[in-house]
Amino acid sequence: AAELHISLVHPDEADQVRQAKERSLVDGLMASYDFRVRMPDGSYRWLASRSIPVRDESGRLVRQIGVNWDIHDRIVAEEVRSEPHVGPHSRRRRKTARSGRRCA
Repeated sequence: AAELHISLVHPDEADQVRQAKERSLVDGLMASYDFRVRMPDGSYRWLASRSIPVRDESGRLVRQIGVNWDIHDRIVAEEVRSEPHVGPHSRRRRKTARSGRRCA
């Protein structure tokens, strides 16, 4: 299931997502990252993810519990706000791809 998840992550964030998940499993700490995921229609939307590994009494990894939520509209709004305003009648273009988002 994890590889299926990674296969849906935008290539620009795939390594960061993989590394954040691996660090979480090794350190036992929460994984926290933002990433784009490919939707069924082929478009990408930004999601935020938080998850934590769960181990049994012997320390064996049992599962990882987490949540993903859609932050796409917020990211698009931030991009629009950060674009320079060229003139009084210019239209701001929305970017559909954004790289360099936080992955921890």
